[in-house]
Amino acid sequence: MATTTLAPTPVKVLTVGSPFGRIADLFAKAKVIDAKHGKFDILLVSGDFFGPPAEAEEVSADVKDLLDGKLQPPIPTYFTLGANPLPPVIQERATETGGMITEGLFYLGKTGVVTTSQGIKIAAFGGEYDLGKFGSTPESDEPTTPYITTHTLSSFTNLVAPPTPRASSSAPATLASARAASSASSAASAPVDILLTHAWPSSITLLSSKPLPIRPDGLPAQAWGAPPVGEALRKARPRYCFSGGEGAFWEREPFWTKVEDGEHVTRFVSLGEFGGVRKERWFYAFSITPTSSTAPTAPRPAGTTASPLSTGPTNDAAAVPRGRKRPAGLPAGFDDGPANYIFGGGYGAGAQKRGRGGGPRGGGRGGGPRREVKEIGQDECWFCLSNPKVTKHLIISIGSECYVTLPKGQVPPTPHSPSDPAPLVPGGGHVLILPIAHYPTLLSVPAELAAPVISEIERYKSALRACYASHGAALVSFEIGRLTGRGGHAHVQVCPVPAADAGRVEDAFRKEGERGGVRWEEDGEKALRELREGQNYLRVDLPDGKKLVHIMQPQPFNLQFGRQVIANLLNMPERTDWRACALSEADERADAQSFKKAFAAFDPAS
Repeated sequence: MATTTLAPTPVKVLTVGSPFGRIADLFAKAKVIDAKHGKFDILLVSGDFFGPPAEAEEVSADVKDLLDGKLQPPIPTYFTLGANPLPPVIQERATETGGMITEGLFYLGKTGVVTTSQGIKIAAFGGEYDLGKFGSTPESDEPTTPYITTHTLSSFTNLVAPPTPRASSSAPATLASARAASSASSAASAPVDILLTHAWPSSITLLSSKPLPIRPDGLPAQAWGAPPVGEALRKARPRYCFSGGEGAFWEREPFWTKVEDGEHVTRFVSLGEFGGVRKERWFYAFSITPTSSTAPTAPRPAGTTASPLSTGPTNDAAAVPRGRKRPAGLPAGFDDGPANYIFGGGYGAGAQKRGRGGGPRGGGRGGGPRREVKEIGQDECWFCLSNPKVTKHLIISIGSECYVTLPKGQVPPTPHSPSDPAPLVPGGGHVLILPIAHYPTLLSVPAELAAPVISEIERYKSALRACYASHGAALVSFEIGRLTGRGGHAHVQVCPVPAADAGRVEDAFRKEGERGGVRWEEDGEKALRELREGQNYLRVDLPDGKKLVHIMQPQPFNLQFGRQVIANLLNMPERTDWRACALSEADERADAQSFKKAFAAFDPAS
């Protein structure tokens, strides 16, 4: 008699945001939803299941009822760690049982992987991200600290890399038994179906056209992500990823990732707080079918984007590959920027080291093979919005792929006392345009992502040109495409000059170049088109649209060259060094607000 193979049965999943200890209320609400829209097979909690630590080690009524078995979930429930540590009595129970807190309630750990009896593989990467604690937390503290550490990431990597087969058809009594059964089996590994996190992954907003949520403190959503969570998401490649730590609802378009046997599609959803004052949507219901190795690859859903996670280095040591081709989609002449922080010159992380005489030590190598570069990561780059130390009060505009910021120490002076003259452009107007994602140069942008990044940079330059013109100024931009040392974050510097001086800009750059040994290519456009991988260069865009290009040779190069020319043109040579132009934070904030107001009518992101 012929054997009939049954198709996998869809599994109904209800995922909720942080309840912050309102456990009885959550279970009651979940029971109502289950009765009305169920029957649900799994309840998942992303974010903080428990509230902040209680004073004097008090135990809440809900926690007591959980431990006594008086409070049980209406649906088998799984949760991970949020920003709050587990109550000590819950941590003790989880250690004793391998994760089962009460009947039907399972703690996945800060990192954990389990396959349910329905064949759904759930992974957890919990905890909040604090750069200072990421690399300094002892491994002995890892089980209880609510912070993501290097040990968290390595533990998670070890969990998602080895085979993790499905559990038996009967539900396990404890999470430990499910893990033991998985480890004992040699069945083929199934991919992760659902990943639960507390923090957002870094770069997740890139390439998305969905309106972004707004946080009460004003921090833009582009800055919410944590690099280790982005790395965990990249390694796990789940079908769904849920984050509850921001307390805001946002559903991103699906994104695809190239894998060995084709493509993989991931959906990211951020959930609001259960019972929160912001009244954000806090639950998400969906059906998911267990993965089958024999099932054909499903077509991309409508609106799917390329993966935002394939951008820039991660917390792994990354090196720029040798021999990489120039990305497709780059307009002729649009290339990479310099490597430094939010400063108006060539100093900061990624800037070359200085020799004893104050000159740069080493230099770009024109035309030679590129050495492998061990780049700085997002969590140590002062340009990355995910770095808590980035100077956010200087930011002027944030687009989909790029953002605009004032540098520290602008070339044009700004008034901060009644006797100071008014600036040409309110707030000074000297800005940097940077990709949101961490690229050491614009040439390092992956081919499938390059076009939107570069297109937005050009839109910002056009908007700045119009803004400057409304104040009687012309635009000059310059960038240093230079890969050396530890790399940095690509950016383009844009500065206003009086419209009356626009015709003098080219002559100023040429004459300063003669004095400094900077040789300009005869045809700048052609030189940009013919740049070879590994060549370092200076590019200047003049007010009339003409481009000047200098191909750097293996000798010292003055990274302040662009500033120096503009400062001299403005008869302000003392403003060549950004450090001589540094202001107090209050004055920086005032400049940023002034320019933001002047730029508002031209801002392509508004």
